[in-house]
Amino acid sequence: MSDPKPPASVREDKETAIHQHADDVAATAAATHQHEDTQHPEDLAAEAANAAEAEHRMTLLQAVRTYPKAIGWSVLLSSTLIMEGYDLALLGNLYSSPVFNRKYGAWSEARGGRHVVSAAWQSALSNGARAGEVVGLLVAGWTADRYGYRATTMGFLVLMIAFIFVLFFAPNVQILVLGEVLCGIPWGAFQSVTPAYASEVAPVVLRPYLTTFINMCWVIGQFFAAAVNKGSFHHQDEWAYRIPFGVQWVWPVPILIGLFFAPE
Repeated sequence: MSDPKPPASVREDKETAIHQHADDVAATAAATHQHEDTQHPEDLAAEAANAAEAEHRMTLLQAVRTYPKAIGWSVLLSSTLIMEGYDLALLGNLYSSPVFNRKYGAWSEARGGRHVVSAAWQSALSNGARAGEVVGLLVAGWTADRYGYRATTMGFLVLMIAFIFVLFFAPNVQILVLGEVLCGIPWGAFQSVTPAYASEVAPVVLRPYLTTFINMCWVIGQFFAAAVNKGSFHHQDEWAYRIPFGVQWVWPVPILIGLFFAPE
């Protein structure tokens, strides 16, 4: 024989108890979740403090072993400033090139009857890039805040590739000055973004070394300029100055490719 069914009141009491238990479980879970949310900022602050303290105690060798990628990304981004150091020494060496002076200078009897780039145009060429850098410094601050360091650097590298064409094919000294101004804009942006990126991506113990490497990039660029000018000086045609200008395309492309994989 089958067991008799329990009375309706008993079934209702069981259902009520089940629903009450489910409500209690849900309330307990909600209270626990709320407690976790309340404690979460404090936990994050404690973890951040512990991480900062651990970084301060870290030795240089430990930091190099622990953060090799951070070093690599910082060095990659800092390499953009090699281009500016290159340009600083480039023009000064080109002023001694007879081919460059014939192309962009004027005949001067006072200089021994030869073509020279006048002091006024030399000043315009040198200061044109500095004027562009001021614009780049101002613009990069806004773009880095809005789009991030990585996107900002990549965008200005693309502009750098385009602006080098102006220098490479400049038909006269006026267009050459324009090219210097335009190239100065990305150079100024790199000066703004690079130190900030090196300071944020690297641990505390590595920051002095990586930010110092930024200054070294200017010197590296000047060495490159001297070597390239020496190698192209013997040319008696337009390549005496076009090769030094064209070498500036060497840096943006590999840096741009590397930044596709760089962290923000």
